[in-house]
Amino acid sequence: MTSDGGRIGLAIDGGQVLLRFEGDVRLSLCTTLDDLIERLFDDAHPTRLLVDLGPAINIDSTCLGLIAKLGIETDRQLGFKPQIFCTNQDVQSQLDSLGLMPLFDVCGHAPTDDAQALSAAPCTAVDAQPVVLQAHRILMDLHTSNEGRFQDLVQALDRS
Repeated sequence: MTSDGGRIGLAIDGGQVLLRFEGDVRLSLCTTLDDLIERLFDDAHPTRLLVDLGPAINIDSTCLGLIAKLGIETDRQLGFKPQIFCTNQDVQSQLDSLGLMPLFDVCGHAPTDDAQALSAAPCTAVDAQPVVLQAHRILMDLHTSNEGRFQDLVQALDRS
């Protein structure tokens, strides 16, 4: 899936699943990413899951919340932590400050699989609102400092 300079690619080989985030990954990809996460657990039943953030230059908070959802659901439904690979210090700082790293095992090397871009469905504000709300609630639940960061946004979305 691609949008505004950001892209999310997917590669599946048997039970191994690779999600690769590239460029500037933003809200416009959130509904497609959320649908992909739901389908992974319904259809693919991964035995290994790797999230490659190496090519990402930025990931917004909604997509970071969905990455957290991926980590939480992998552990809950499949009984293991997904692996994560990240070389961008800015993205790594976001992961650390929001409390995502305990959800993942760190992978020390870049995956070599080719991930094919997924088709992104058009994302309207109406479509995105429940996903944005869910993603930010997940982030607030991860770490106490996230409450102050996202409380106003969550309250505003709850009211609308």
